[in-house]
Amino acid sequence: MGTSFSGFAKVDYQSLNAKQREVHNFHFIAGVLASYGYATYPVRDDWNGGDMFARHMLNGQSLLIQLKSRLTFDRKYQNKQLWIAFPDKDAVYVYPHDEVLAKYVEGRQGRSKPLDSSASWMKDGIVHWPAPTKELLELIQPYKLDV
Repeated sequence: MGTSFSGFAKVDYQSLNAKQREVHNFHFIAGVLASYGYATYPVRDDWNGGDMFARHMLNGQSLLIQLKSRLTFDRKYQNKQLWIAFPDKDAVYVYPHDEVLAKYVEGRQGRSKPLDSSASWMKDGIVHWPAPTKELLELIQPYKLDV
């Protein structure tokens, strides 16, 4: 073949471009899901908002998953039965978008801070956090997968 192998070296995630990060996240999250019994398949055409299809090997449960680099709610993902997956430190979260969004909206309304008061949600229909808040971590705790 002509090339010599010089060993493996981990890549710095921050040095990857957006597309490379998406590929990295797909494989990383797929590996974690495999530990929980899911076989995963890429969705190449972003069908119905999904990047990944996951099917449980024993019970057949299937999930259409949108990959993100952070916790995200997006108006365009509503009513599509999408799950959102993102890595966070030593865990991966895979949560049902609409269900968790509804709980988040309810919590904000209870504090008299409706989501519609968020400029980002009103303008672009999207909110996301580089690091989940304590409130959000409580909402997604049931969907935490240990690495």
